[in-house]
Amino acid sequence: VETVKKSSCDVLLQLSNRCRHNRAYDMFWSAVLSQHASSYTIPSCRSTQNFKNSSKMSKYKQLVQLSTTYARRMNHLSNRIFGEVTRPTNVQSMKVVKMFSEEPIQCRDYVANWYPRHVETHLLAMKLREYGLFRDEHQDFKEEMKRLRALRGKAPPKKGEGKRAKK
Repeated sequence: VETVKKSSCDVLLQLSNRCRHNRAYDMFWSAVLSQHASSYTIPSCRSTQNFKNSSKMSKYKQLVQLSTTYARRMNHLSNRIFGEVTRPTNVQSMKVVKMFSEEPIQCRDYVANWYPRHVETHLLAMKLREYGLFRDEHQDFKEEMKRLRALRGKAPPKKGEGKRAKK
């Protein structure tokens, strides 16, 4: 474990010189050091071991590029693992793959919220009106007219008290 007491630029430069093969390691510690400008303890990585592994990876990449059955099978398996198209396809089929990999149109935010939410807004306003937090003058007017009609006897009869029920 090394303790670094330098500015961020020096630390980043030191990190990039120390373990250039491991980009994720560099990116992680540069993010940590950008947040904490004071001294910070940076664990050293196993450079020689990672270097040996990286040379093995380059051999693997060369093997996959060959047209042997092993290379084709490994490429097929790699594509299945990482969710890519497994077999070689033409441009039209790749359009379909691209379409299915995107978010469906009906789930997109601008499509789902195209029209204002009138129903939900109305229900919310009615609930607030019941609590006395919202004033709907038109609804007040309609209720007052209904009450005045009932006082004059012009309101519709209640259920079960109509003309046919009296027979």
